Amino acid sequence: MCRVLGDLIHPDQACAVPGRRITDSLVLIRDIICFARDRNIRLIVLNLDFEKAFDRVSHQYLFQVLQKMGFPGRFVAWVGLLYRDISSRFMVNGFLTKAVKVNCGVRQGCPLSALLYVACVEPLAQILRRDPQILGVTIPGSGGQDREPVTPVRGLLYGDASTVWRNVSHPVLPNRLQDLSWMVAHGILPVRAVMHSRGMSATAICPRPGCGAPESVRHLLWECSAAVDLWAKAGSLQFPHLPAREVLEPQLVLYGVSQLKIKKKDFAEMWLTLATIKDAIWTSRNLLVSRRRQMPPVAVIRMAAAKRATSRAAGGAPRTQPPRRIACASVDEGAGAPRAEVQAAAAWLSG
Repeated sequence: MCRVLGDLIHPDQACAVPGRRITDSLVLIRDIICFARDRNIRLIVLNLDFEKAFDRVSHQYLFQVLQKMGFPGRFVAWVGLLYRDISSRFMVNGFLTKAVKVNCGVRQGCPLSALLYVACVEPLAQILRRDPQILGVTIPGSGGQDREPVTPVRGLLYGDASTVWRNVSHPVLPNRLQDLSWMVAHGILPVRAVMHSRGMSATAICPRPGCGAPESVRHLLWECSAAVDLWAKAGSLQFPHLPAREVLEPQLVLYGVSQLKIKKKDFAEMWLTLATIKDAIWTSRNLLVSRRRQMPPVAVIRMAAAKRATSRAAGGAPRTQPPRRIACASVDEGAGAPRAEVQAAAAWLSG
């Protein structure tokens, strides 16, 4: 069944189909949301969950679907050995009840169950795809549509946007840093200005004590006094591939775009260094929001240096790091952050 399922099931479905991953669907949803946001397209995302999904698959319907999909009668008969004329008995207070005929449900834990369920859901998915009132989102390059040159990058003052997107998925970056670079390029890193615009934060003001400016992505990573202090103290001793302070500018730090000519190998080392420092800034900020702990710049720099060393040792591949102690001080000023913001910060710290 695995050999033919990829030809029978639409690419929209990723579960249990060989060669497809459920993460592909998550990435597709994320990219569509950003695609619509960048072009001011009105979009509704509906998330539905089937209650008792495996338990409610009708056996009669299952056999009809398999026959309609063209599975040979011999294969359907084999499946019928598992799901035709079956019954169950329940033990209550040490006594078995009478046999109850089972007419629906595929077995939990059986390797065949997920394949059968995906086949049973496909007719419903086909009905939704054919519904004229459900238009969906047309992505450039699909369905005969002309491809767009490249997705625009807000805040890019010079250089080509295609360079930014190549840098986002640079092979030298592990998955965590690629995700961070992707959110920075799209401007959707969950800082307070972004969360406030979505009604998930009571304020857009930076959580750093004494800073009263709105916390945008650029503010967090470049303009905030904490970021300015950190970039000033981060030197070639800890980061040999970090450019001189006079060369550092927002476009280079945020997007990896510079008016200077940099060799390919040198850029890879520099981009990994910049990404690990940005990750350390973001991690220290989340530690402040979720646990009210403030890290001194020296501790943030040490954390970035350690992250860069482990990332380079892994060759850009993700790896599990042992938990380590982080030097920080308590901050009791101001009210606690909203719950949604704390959860978002804690999720990044646990990742």
